[in-house]
Amino acid sequence: MTRIQKTVVLGAGTMGARIAAHFANAGLPCLLLDIVPKGAGGSTAERNGLVLAGIEAAKKSKPAAFFTPALAAKISVGNFDDDLGRIADADWIIEVVAEKDKTVYQNVVEKYGLIRDITWMIGNSPKSDINPALAAGLHAIFVPHGDTWILEHEEVNPAPAGQKLLIVGRFAELREHF
Repeated sequence: MTRIQKTVVLGAGTMGARIAAHFANAGLPCLLLDIVPKGAGGSTAERNGLVLAGIEAAKKSKPAAFFTPALAAKISVGNFDDDLGRIADADWIIEVVAEKDKTVYQNVVEKYGLIRDITWMIGNSPKSDINPALAAGLHAIFVPHGDTWILEHEEVNPAPAGQKLLIVGRFAELREHF
């Protein structure tokens, strides 16, 4: 079994920053990347402005995204233009997508040349995360959440032959499986 030592999240909005926080809470270092904001100057802080803003919002969120404020230090920041090469040695890379369906997941696989046998989708919605990922030929990890939007409720489909479906009670349990 491969142990996850370094994670990367592509997209530092509300969802991406909180996924990075979950990795930090699980004790894993995470690199969080996003685009360079339009009109950004040449300083590193300006070029990484969206990522820094995402982390700050995660620090202030209610309920808290981080178990303790000090865990935010486990997140390294960067941007797609300057830091994309830093993902090469990552064990786990997550891209946050705005819209989710079978076609979007198939496009992500094609865009990055992912190998379906080792590619996993993680989500809390059977309707827009788990079932479309399985339909796209990916493995899926379902992390149920009591506050999932009512329109996202749907039965979780069984994994087709050759695919895996893992159900965990909380995000940190992933370390027990990977």
